[in-house]
Formats: sequence, C-alpha cells, structure tokens
Amino acid sequence: MSDENKNVENKQEENQNRQECNKIWWKNCWVKTQPTGFNLIFMCLVSILIIPNGNISFASNFDKLEGHFEVITTKEKIIGNLIKLKDGRVLGNGKGEEESPLLNKKIYIFDPKTYKITKLGEYNSYLENANKGIMLNNGKILYVCPYIHSPESEFNGPIGILIRDKVISDYRNNNKTERPATMSIPDYRRKVEKLAWQHYKNLSKKEREQIFMPFLKENPELLQKYKEYEEKYEKSMYAQLLDPVTGKFEYTGKVNIRRNYTNKILLKNGNVLIWGGVFLSEENIYGNIEEEQKRNESIIEMYNPQTGLFSVVNDTQKINFLTEYPIFLDDGRIFYYGTIYNPENNTFFQSEYKNHLRGCFNFIKLKNGNILLSGLSEGKHNSIIEIYNPNTDELKKIGDLLIPRGEKYSMTLYNDDIALIYDGTNYNRCDYSGCYREERMEIFNINTGEQKVLKLKLKEKINSPIKLDDNRIMFLSNGKIKLFSLK
Repeated sequence: MSDENKNVENKQEENQNRQECNKIWWKNCWVKTQPTGFNLIFMCLVSILIIPNGNISFASNFDKLEGHFEVITTKEKIIGNLIKLKDGRVLGNGKGEEESPLLNKKIYIFDPKTYKITKLGEYNSYLENANKGIMLNNGKILYVCPYIHSPESEFNGPIGILIRDKVISDYRNNNKTERPATMSIPDYRRKVEKLAWQHYKNLSKKEREQIFMPFLKENPELLQKYKEYEEKYEKSMYAQLLDPVTGKFEYTGKVNIRRNYTNKILLKNGNVLIWGGVFLSEENIYGNIEEEQKRNESIIEMYNPQTGLFSVVNDTQKINFLTEYPIFLDDGRIFYYGTIYNPENNTFFQSEYKNHLRGCFNFIKLKNGNILLSGLSEGKHNSIIEIYNPNTDELKKIGDLLIPRGEKYSMTLYNDDIALIYDGTNYNRCDYSGCYREERMEIFNINTGEQKVLKLKLKEKINSPIKLDDNRIMFLSNGKIKLFSLK
C-alpha cells in the first residue's frame, strides 16, 4: 500500500474516531450529568470547539455525501407557483386528486416541519390566469395578472369567424386594389387579411362592437358570457394583494401595460419592478382573431406598496434578452444576462462578457455578492461552472461538470456552498433522434472544487426548487412534493 493511501486511511480513521468520541462524550457527560449554570455554559463552549458544524462536516466528508428524497404524497397536490413565506412555510397553487389539471385555482400552504398541507383559499375570478406572485416586505403577496386576450378574441369561434369575414369583406369593399401580377393569389389573400386586421385594431371599442354585437344580441347566452368576460378583462388590469394569514384578496393599483407572466423583483425600499412577460402584439395572425403572443416587452413599471400605484420607469431603452433569472445585487442594481440595470437612475451597464453570459443559465447569487452560473463551453460539448463578479466585471471558471450535460439542465444551491446539478441531456449518449435525458445528479463544492456524482437518480423530472430554512430543497414532481437533503 502506498504512503498516500495510508495517509488517506489514517485521516478517515481519525475522523471516525473523533465522531465516535464526540457521541460518547455527549451521551455520558451531557445526558447523565444534565449540567446547569456555569458548567452548562462551559460544556456548550467545549462542544462548539470540538464538534464540527454542518459546513465543516460537509467539507471534510464531501466524498461520503449522498442525496436523499423524502416524498410527500397527498390528495391535495401543489403543482406550481411556489413562494416561501416569512415563517418558512411554502405557498403554492394546486388541485384536488380528482380535478382536471387545468383547475389549479386553489391555494395551498405546505409546512416543511410538520409535512402538513392546508388549503388557504382560492384565487378569485379575476385571477384565473394567476402566475407567480412576489412577497412584499409586509408579508403580503402581489399578483399582476391582466387578461391578455380581448373579449371578442376569447370567443374566437363564432364571433372570431364573424369578425374576420366581416372585417375582410368591408376592407376589400372600401379599398379596391388589384393583385400585382408578380404576387400569387394565396400571398395576395394573406396581405389583404393582414391589412384588414390592422384596420380593425385601429377601430375604437364602439366601432368594433358595431361589427359583432348584432350577432351576440341574437344569442343571449353567448352575450351574457361576453359581458362577464368583458368585466373580468377590464378589472384584471388592477393588481391584487393576498394576505397569506387570512387567505383574503384585496385590490390595489392599475398597471399601465396589459401583459402577464412578468418578471418581478423586490427592491430594498420595498417597491417592486415589473418587466417582460407575455403581451399581445399588433401583428396579424392569418385565419385567427387572436394576435400573436410576444415576449420581451421592454417597458419597466414600478409598484409602490405605500401608495398602491404603478408608474412607468422606462419606456425608451430596449431591453433585450430578458430572463427569468433576474438577480437583485447587494447595492440595489439588477443583473440579468450580462446587463446590470440601476433602477435609481435608470441606467444600464453592459458587461464585457455580455455575449458569453447570454448563452449561460442557472444564475445564483452567492453570500459574497458574486454570481454563480453554469453554461456550455464555446465550441465544446462540455458543461462549465463559473463565477461572475458584478462589481469588477470579472468572470472566472471554477470547474467542469463531471457529466457533459446539454442545454436546459438545472442548478440550485445547497447549504450555501454546494451546487446541486440535475436534469438536462447527456452529450455522450446521443443518437439520430437527439441526446438522452440525464438521470444522474451531481454536486460541486464552490469553495474547494470537490465534486462527485450522486448515487441517487431522477426517474421523474423535478422542478420549482425552493430552499427551506433547514437547507433542504423542496421540489415538485408530478403533483408530489420531494424534499432533497445531503447526508
């Protein structure tokens, strides 16, 4: 046996003996004597000095760590939009066991200490399209969820066909144009329909209703549904606040932009910045009353909880590459994909590594203010882990993943210094149809560079990671709650 192997074995034996001694000391000296007063304080200090804490134990026994899942299965299934509350519990929306997957209007709270799931209430009728909210400093949760489909487009069956045919017919009658000899009949038809649709979008609400209201008045049931949706459509422009204690909603200010699934970030002063999301463009969709859904809306709004008002912060600077990973920096600026936005003076800083960072994903802010990120090596089938310093604009590679994962793999932080990497595809296991999904998980110590592949495999996809107060990570998987820990 080599000297190196002997040293490793000796160190392992020393660690085991030390841990065993600590257990014996604790059992004999603490349980039997039950010290009080000065002795109690003294023994506590001694125990702190000789018993390694979680971080030290992880550092010295990294190679022994393995992943474990606790699976929580109940009739009430939490299926998304997770928000960690101030008391450590987790709020999410879900459905009953027998309900359709589309009926996810119920609000549940999961207690990771007791494993109890309780129903808090339901989203009201003006939050049927509720996306993930954001918790304010006062503990309430802000939801910004305007309906993005106009009332007439929501009923795009009979009403949509009527509007399309009527608008195109009127436009053709009022705009006599001949088809150019160089344009095919299908292309000419699409051009006319596009122009007709743009004409319809420029009409006032009253002028639009003159087109389809006569038809609705002949169908009382459909007319009633239209009026109900129209009320929701208008009222959905007002944001709502949920009190997680009482389960009650209250209305707050009206947003300026009709869009949904927005990015939201809480500032130090308690205000909320809102940008991005899904909105309706002014582009034509051939053969359908609905417009195309576009992402990357550039206008930034700010919500002030004190006044309950929304104001436009930026409507000129085009913000490209908006991300679902906005990171709030310690100095109040916001990082996203190599751009740093300062909301105080409405200015933007572009990183020297902007183009590289736009190809990365899984951005996580560390305790020291730096940003841990992962991505793919340029020109190589290799997955890398890097650290970016937003103060100095420096980017440093700290390691390669053990498994060459393809795009869309995930990374989250465990115990502040261990990165957990999972999902994605394996570049070494590909065929003509693509690369196979990777079931193995791996961990990476960002302080020491140690890494290993865990024995635990993911037979089902996991998503929506939430770090709990005890360092466990809560995931959702096919309606079940899975609590991950390293031991």
